[in-house]
Amino acid sequence: MPVQIDPSLGLPAKYTEWRDPQYAAVQAISNSDKPFFLADLPTGTGKSLLAIGVNRMEGNRAIYLCGTKQLQDQIMRDFGDIAVTLKGRNNYPCAYHYDRFPDVTAEDCRDPRGCKYINDCEYQQQKGAAMLAPLAVLNNAYFLNEVNGFNSAFAGRDMLIADEMDALDNALMNYIEFRITNRQIEHYHLTMPDEPDKKESWVKWMDGAIHQLGVQGATLKSSLFGDFQKWTKSQIETSRMKRNMEKLADRLMFLQDEIDESWIFYTSQKGNLREWVF
Repeated sequence: MPVQIDPSLGLPAKYTEWRDPQYAAVQAISNSDKPFFLADLPTGTGKSLLAIGVNRMEGNRAIYLCGTKQLQDQIMRDFGDIAVTLKGRNNYPCAYHYDRFPDVTAEDCRDPRGCKYINDCEYQQQKGAAMLAPLAVLNNAYFLNEVNGFNSAFAGRDMLIADEMDALDNALMNYIEFRITNRQIEHYHLTMPDEPDKKESWVKWMDGAIHQLGVQGATLKSSLFGDFQKWTKSQIETSRMKRNMEKLADRLMFLQDEIDESWIFYTSQKGNLREWVF
């Protein structure tokens, strides 16, 4: 027999009753001191309501993790009254170039902290709202990058709700693993390792590649001058190239510190595209 949802939980008005299995699960979780719970339920059984209902009962600050941006949108359609969503910077316009979205996005910002339009930046506004919200809806890729960064805005939450748990292993692998192709090597004007089929050769290659990326990035930076608001499409693309070089260099430095003999290394080839994977 359905159980009335307590209005004091503040759930959206369309949710008035718990189904019997939902209520049983909510009670079991709320009354337990176990730190982890796995709900293996078919589509349409109300997993999201169950999880968010527990969050409201506990009265704690939570992150709701989604596998895709589309699922984020779906959760917000159902729970937008009590949650705030946040996606990556490239999903928001640059306040300096608002009329050029999506060709220019908040990810293209040269200096987020020093930008005179920071108070008008939709990404910064949305991030601030998500930081303060008791329930923040993020996607896996954004979450992993955010919480593994310096001074994360979303570290230390009381509860983590992972929707589509079966997608988390791929998200983690995509975050940890490193892939590089022959096209990237050519694109960034890098030299190839002496023996590209050997992991040890790539490890030795990393120091030189980091140096090459730094030199090329400095050259690109010297060409980026003038008012950012007046930058041409070519200058925006140059800035992106520089940023991507910096990301690649950071990734290589991370690998230098972490990689050891336990890391799996393999290669693959499709036509003219060759890929090396750690």
